[in-house]
Amino acid sequence: MDTTSDPGITGASGAERATAGIGRLAGGAHEAVDRATGTASAAAHHVVGSAASAAQHVAESATSAAHHVAESAGAAGHRLAERGQRMVSLGDHWTEATRDCVRRHPIASVGVAIGAGLLLSLITRRPH
Repeated sequence: MDTTSDPGITGASGAERATAGIGRLAGGAHEAVDRATGTASAAAHHVVGSAASAAQHVAESATSAAHHVAESAGAAGHRLAERGQRMVSLGDHWTEATRDCVRRHPIASVGVAIGAGLLLSLITRRPH
């Protein structure tokens, strides 16, 4: 009978029993490390899952806010474009009305222009 295969059998040397004990301790340590790794892995998966869920929520909120801002900006831009077009039309109307008035009253128009020029020069003149 071989006494070196089972260290628990009497007659095994002290070195063989120590080697067997170290092997059992190493196996136990290996199992403990595996359990700890599994627990840490599960905890990491939970943390990553929670972080991903929070990030998804933030992204959805940001996307919703961005869409709202874009819609509001689009509507405001449309209103500004309409008002700008009305201002251009009003300017065109005033320009045409002024031309008509100058054509109908050329001498009076020259007099008004001279008077406006003199008045402007008096207002902007620097005192000495």
